[in-house]
Amino acid sequence: MDWKQHHSVTLPSDIIERCLEHGQLMAEKFADPKDIWNVMSAALSSHSAEKNVILLGRSKMAECAFCLWAGIDIDNLNWTAIPDNGTDVLWQSMRIDVKHSSHDNPRYCIWPVNKTFLFVDKKFDIIVQLFGIEPTLMLQGWITKTEFRRWRKIAEGIRGIRDGTRYVYTERLEPIETLTQFVIGQAVDELSLLHKSHLISGE
Repeated sequence: MDWKQHHSVTLPSDIIERCLEHGQLMAEKFADPKDIWNVMSAALSSHSAEKNVILLGRSKMAECAFCLWAGIDIDNLNWTAIPDNGTDVLWQSMRIDVKHSSHDNPRYCIWPVNKTFLFVDKKFDIIVQLFGIEPTLMLQGWITKTEFRRWRKIAEGIRGIRDGTRYVYTERLEPIETLTQFVIGQAVDELSLLHKSHLISGE
């Protein structure tokens, strides 16, 4: 896909500042030996990401950019220093894991090698990938957890990616503009099932 076809979101300065402040908060918590959960999370990071305030802040910027695109209030995001369970954004009933790359139009959508063993248990339904550097981020596409697992490859000898990293080529990502219809369709299906169950039970 040509990057010019991707949807862009330009973040206002106050959101950028808020995200960087959250990155600072996370870095401080990751470094606190008394915070066992964050220490455990930091042990699973790669390339000292747990110390990189800018990188941590940009991860939150990506979440905010997705929310602005989807019409979701960013105050619904996790602004605490408590690690999430895999869900960055809840949209309708869909649990979204937001990935971000600073590179232009990255070729890969990856699952960190240190978290390989957590993939199945992480609570998300969809991965959404964004790329770019503030203030403007690009929404590259999305893929379901099931499809990521189906198409994923294992990195070996790829420059900039640790061997063993699970990834899919970004050509496998669905166009971001199709995500709204997918999420709404899932919500309608769930309501239909709920309605049928009430009819069967007589409630």
